[in-house]
Amino acid sequence: MQEVRALTEKERVSTFKSSDFKKLLEKLSELGLLKESTLLLEKLVNKEPENPGWSLMLAKIYLDSGELLKAKKTIDLLLTIQPSDISILELKTLISFELGEEASEITFLKENFEKEQAGKRLMRGLLLADAMLKASMDSEAEKIYLLLANEYPL
Repeated sequence: MQEVRALTEKERVSTFKSSDFKKLLEKLSELGLLKESTLLLEKLVNKEPENPGWSLMLAKIYLDSGELLKAKKTIDLLLTIQPSDISILELKTLISFELGEEASEITFLKENFEKEQAGKRLMRGLLLADAMLKASMDSEAEKIYLLLANEYPL
């Protein structure tokens, strides 16, 4: 707890570096202080909007705390900045499935997959096929897995 206090004191003197924020977030998380983590990340996103890592963490915290609409809004904004980042796409898929938007998410993933050049879309293809499996679209998922196997032979 003393470490957390020391780190929050730094914020008052505005000498906080990104590594300090990361340490503080880790401590808050260890202590189960979700509300404090959320508030800190919201400040970070406002302070450093060019740092997508903060927004990604914030979306994860929103998801974990059941604030699905805030998570969706945060991840959608992040996608406008980094539309091809697979970790953002993965989190978007989780959020969409939690919201019951499986069909529209699979359509989005399929379009995203098809836009990418063969030989450069393995992770997108795996995400699409996994989402299809989760949505009980087994035969469609199998087709994607086979397509990927042909694109990436051993």
